[in-house]
Amino acid sequence: MDTFIFIQARQGSSRFRNKVLSKIDGIELIKIQYKRLLKVKSKKKIIFLIPKKNNKNLKSFLNLNKINFFAGEEKDVLSRYYNAAKKYKSKNIIRLTGDCPLIDYRLIDKLIKSFFEGKADYMSNTINRSFPHGMDMEIFTFNTLKKIKKMAHTRYDKEHVTSFLTKNKNKFLIKNFTNYKNEKNYRITVDFAEDLEVIKEIIKFYNGNIFISCKQIVECLKKKRNIGLINSKYKIY
Repeated sequence: MDTFIFIQARQGSSRFRNKVLSKIDGIELIKIQYKRLLKVKSKKKIIFLIPKKNNKNLKSFLNLNKINFFAGEEKDVLSRYYNAAKKYKSKNIIRLTGDCPLIDYRLIDKLIKSFFEGKADYMSNTINRSFPHGMDMEIFTFNTLKKIKKMAHTRYDKEHVTSFLTKNKNKFLIKNFTNYKNEKNYRITVDFAEDLEVIKEIIKFYNGNIFISCKQIVECLKKKRNIGLINSKYKIY
């Protein structure tokens, strides 16, 4: 059974504009993420979900690199997901974001396996955090997405897609995807320019290897504590 990997991405982040098209060793962050996701072993389809408006350069990049994308509402990201899922007849959906370029494809395979074994409506590693920030992943069924779309009405819930679900846990069968150790205090997401510098230093530490694992990333940050200081002023939520 195909699992659809939907990655929401845009150019217009207020904190760091065009971050997904920023480059490391000549490769755009979004391309690094895509190349990593291609290594997911489970049967999958990868589609970037972007806003219809004001993303000309991102659309051009995706077209040029022959990467599938769906253009939808900018603020109502929930509708963007729902309409994409309807178009592609997606029964199972993994939600990722473009600010997690080093998302570990090995963990995604484990998430998929755990989800199907657990028969949940929704599984995530962000409910009770134990993975580094930047390894955020969620998986849910289309029926779950359909229920959220019907019940979520606030601007916040429409923008954050699954926030209604996590606030109404009694309405869904929810399971947490947990790390074997607590590594939630490491930050490898990209919200600011300093975060990009951290990603650059991690990849540099591994001689340009963009396929490093979450475990290797944490090992690097433990050995080279000065790297983590680059973006330490930003709060880890």
